[in-house]
Amino acid sequence: MKHSAIKENHLYNKVFRRGERFIGKLVTVHILTDYAAKKRMLAHPQRRYTNRIGLAVTKKIGGAVERN
Repeated sequence: MKHSAIKENHLYNKVFRRGERFIGKLVTVHILTDYAAKKRMLAHPQRRYTNRIGLAVTKKIGGAVERN
């Protein structure tokens, strides 16, 4: 499976608002089922599903350079 980044702010907000949350010691994971995945798969030239990944890191970790 191929991965592509989530870059739009409205998609992050949608996941934070409606997604399921799993909390760990160092990371919190928000998951939202993508009902448009089949539509994007059919539009993909190789007919493959793509996973969309977005990361949001708290400022407690450090500055922007350290988080990246």
